Amino acid sequence: MNEVRLKVEEMCSEIESSFNSNIVVGEKISELMSYASKNHDYYGISKAHLYQGKLDTDYGNVNDGISRYIMALSYTYYEGLEVLRPPILNNLGVAQSLIGNQVAAIEHLSTAKTIILQKNMRLDLIPIINGNIADAYLGIHQPEKALEYLDKVNESLSLPSYEKAHLILSNYAEAYLQLNEPEKTFNYILWFEEIVGTKELADNASYVDYLKAKYFELLKEYKDSDVFYRKSIAKQKSNGYLHSYPKISADYIAFLVSQKKYKQGIPLIRESLKMAEENHWDFAYATYYGQLAECYKGIEAWEKAFEAINLYFDFNNRNKERMNRYQLNLLNAHENLLRLEIKNNMLTQSIENMKVINNILKRINSIHDLTKLVKDLYVELKAIFEIDTFSIGLLQNEERRIHYIGKYENDSFLGSGYIAYDNPKSFSIWVKDHQTPLIIHDSDDFEYIRSHYSGIKVTKEDYMRLGNHSRSIIIWPLMMDDEMIGLINIQSLKSSAYSTYDIELIEMLSSHLAIALANNRKRNELSRLVEKLNELSFIDSLTGIYNRQAFNEYLPSLYQIAIEKKQNLVFAMLDLDNFKLLNDTFGHQEGDNCLQQFGLLLKDVVGDLGYAYRYGGDEFSLLFSGIELEVVDSILEEICQKSRELYVLDHQMVVSASIGAVFIEHGDCEDMSMQSFINYADNALYIAKSEGKNMYRRVIV
Repeated sequence: MNEVRLKVEEMCSEIESSFNSNIVVGEKISELMSYASKNHDYYGISKAHLYQGKLDTDYGNVNDGISRYIMALSYTYYEGLEVLRPPILNNLGVAQSLIGNQVAAIEHLSTAKTIILQKNMRLDLIPIINGNIADAYLGIHQPEKALEYLDKVNESLSLPSYEKAHLILSNYAEAYLQLNEPEKTFNYILWFEEIVGTKELADNASYVDYLKAKYFELLKEYKDSDVFYRKSIAKQKSNGYLHSYPKISADYIAFLVSQKKYKQGIPLIRESLKMAEENHWDFAYATYYGQLAECYKGIEAWEKAFEAINLYFDFNNRNKERMNRYQLNLLNAHENLLRLEIKNNMLTQSIENMKVINNILKRINSIHDLTKLVKDLYVELKAIFEIDTFSIGLLQNEERRIHYIGKYENDSFLGSGYIAYDNPKSFSIWVKDHQTPLIIHDSDDFEYIRSHYSGIKVTKEDYMRLGNHSRSIIIWPLMMDDEMIGLINIQSLKSSAYSTYDIELIEMLSSHLAIALANNRKRNELSRLVEKLNELSFIDSLTGIYNRQAFNEYLPSLYQIAIEKKQNLVFAMLDLDNFKLLNDTFGHQEGDNCLQQFGLLLKDVVGDLGYAYRYGGDEFSLLFSGIELEVVDSILEEICQKSRELYVLDHQMVVSASIGAVFIEHGDCEDMSMQSFINYADNALYIAKSEGKNMYRRVIV
């Protein structure tokens, strides 16, 4: 071993022995990277990326960690560095599991095992990898598979003396929780508790109480469950080990909501939001605000529920933006790795497929028409996959059925349809019941179907009689916060049509599609809230848009939010030309008809892009926040133009609109009072009226 490698090994040993001191480790990793790069030592460069990936992941920056692991993996393709591949793949698998990409996690971990067994090296990693595979299977609710791998760990070593025995025992307990076997669950919880106490693992003590809470929840002993949830939360806060707090608190809040203890849930959510801010848990905000909206709805605090839903959408969009950036970075890094590993036509095609999927992910959340979404996805996916059938189904639990909102087969739209929950012959119902993917590479192999999907009662004759000739079938559950909301169904007439990479892309698509559909559901709930606002007299009874009371109630908070979030802000005042003459000449009934028509015009043009108010009499106002200024400008121009033909009683009696607006870029009006903000629009309207009828003028501040 040369002098450089000896120095690198020495630096690696120092890093591994002091990994609990994150700041020191970060400095030493930088030193290792600098030294190894300067001396062209690829072993040291790979190890530095591996250590940095672990550090990033421990801090919660999992996307950066994955990118680092992939970089570390790319250097293992230099001669003599294969020994580094298994630990890197193990860490990469764990990171993929943390972000919910369980199929990729299982593949990376299984590849690591294969390399170890083929090369007969790093056999010490086998129990760790088996435990991590079990954890990934628990993430997709396949407890039977998880138990297979946990048993392998148990058989290969003495569990009581194993350093990570507490992790294996907690996974055993969670597996039996998923299997609804309370006795075995309780036994493993007690064993887990004993190990935690013996080894004084303070950071796991709260997880013992969490598992007990889930256990009593399984038994429907809700009082005991509540007690242990509270004990778990208290221990998390007292001992300072908060890595499980987001999961435990979210489950406890969900429990309180299920018990309709909304008033008990609200302060816990408020406290959790504060902790999320202090600990930079950016991923947790959307979950907490969604649960806060549920609590406020439960106590009929509609205004606060409305605000919480708005914040949920805001943070959810931020999460999606971060995820899109992460996916793009991951795909680019993965592309480089694949080019090193597989230099053939299949690689090139896989990369192109990833790019198409990435484009789909960027657009998927902007589509509100679900039927159009099915069509667009079918067209896009058909270009990269072997697809003859594609459909999206939504669970309708009250009606106990799956609603297929659209189905395409051989380029033909077959419309919507329903499958009852009690249909024993449906592959889709099996996925709904088990909340795990169904993957069939050859439907002619009914022995495989019977052995892997035993709950399905369909025979080969049934399958053919129903007119289904697909050979490859993938039905993937759409999961959102551990709740299944729907599924996607992808089929091909060819057998073995989908590679491992295709399945990874389908899983990625499913996670984003679940978010999009959940947001669609939230939008529907928001619509119901708007109806409630109507009942609370915030809607003008004549025009159907918001009234002056709503304007006074909500404008200050919307104005302040735009400033705090540095959003574009536009306020417009509108006045109807010739309206007084219309009233005087044809009477107030005709005037009311005119106001109704103008209210419909505003609702049609503005839609859900902004807020429309009847300010008083024939005066109206509009507010837009977070919208591109050019888009708002075109909306106001369109209102001005369409108003010319809105209400014409004869050639001499035309009622149109004049508009004055104030434009603020990036919420840059912190030093301006809201009244001054309104006055700018009022002055612009005055200018528009003074220059003639049916004019639009704006002022940019």
